[in-house]
Amino acid sequence: MDWNESPVGGTQVAFTIKRSPVISDFAVSPSTVSGPGGAVIAFTVEAASADVACDVFVAGSSPTAVTRGLIRHLAGSESYTGIEQYDYSTAFSTWSALTWTLYRTTAPAGAGDAYKASFAAGWAGGVLGTELPVSTAPYTLVLRVTDANGSSAESSAEFYVLPDTVPPVIIWREPWWDGSVHERNVQGTNTPETASWLHVGDSTSSSAEFQFYDAGRGVGTFSIYSATASETAPYFSARFVNGQAFLLSGLLLPEDATSYRLVAEDGLGNATTAYFHLERHP
Repeated sequence: MDWNESPVGGTQVAFTIKRSPVISDFAVSPSTVSGPGGAVIAFTVEAASADVACDVFVAGSSPTAVTRGLIRHLAGSESYTGIEQYDYSTAFSTWSALTWTLYRTTAPAGAGDAYKASFAAGWAGGVLGTELPVSTAPYTLVLRVTDANGSSAESSAEFYVLPDTVPPVIIWREPWWDGSVHERNVQGTNTPETASWLHVGDSTSSSAEFQFYDAGRGVGTFSIYSATASETAPYFSARFVNGQAFLLSGLLLPEDATSYRLVAEDGLGNATTAYFHLERHP
């Protein structure tokens, strides 16, 4: 709220100036979002209201970006309290009119309210309802921020969707008798001759587990077969999300096979194969 003195009688009249949000440092880094590790969408917003609605979408048909994880951060030197603040979430988020609360950068009841925060979210090029086609021409990602007063601002950044040729990583962890956990991983393929012996127990603490990591989309499928070439039907198949654990004891594999073949595949056909043997113990 600002005040202006009327030319007649010196009466003060209150009027409101709507300050549009200010967007800075909006970027997609690296600009190739489909590479190993994906990319990060990052930007900083300053506004006169604490709550702002953020839309991040691809120009043209405007499908909304779907992100993994979000960090909201404000460095202490920018905050009137001098306290560094942040929020962190690892959930999948559809970035459509998401309302975020900025951090105050001026003391309450000060001369003009001001709020600010920096945002970052992991992104692998996924959009709502579709996947962006591979293209050597750049796409444009648009950020629109609207504050509680209805004022808005936009910014844009270019990015590319190039072919993802990186296969998923298969990780297996196995508890040992001394309480330690041993971990191995393979990307691409190992061989039957180098297959690990994995133990399946009657309890969670005594059973090996698998995890999968795909640097592109973060999701995929895996199947477990007998390593015998004539066997074509999988014993077990499931969809995975990065970091999701699958206990070997819960896969109900027959224990008469001499070895198994585990194949993890992303949505583009990139695959990793790992061979292993199975041994039961209490």
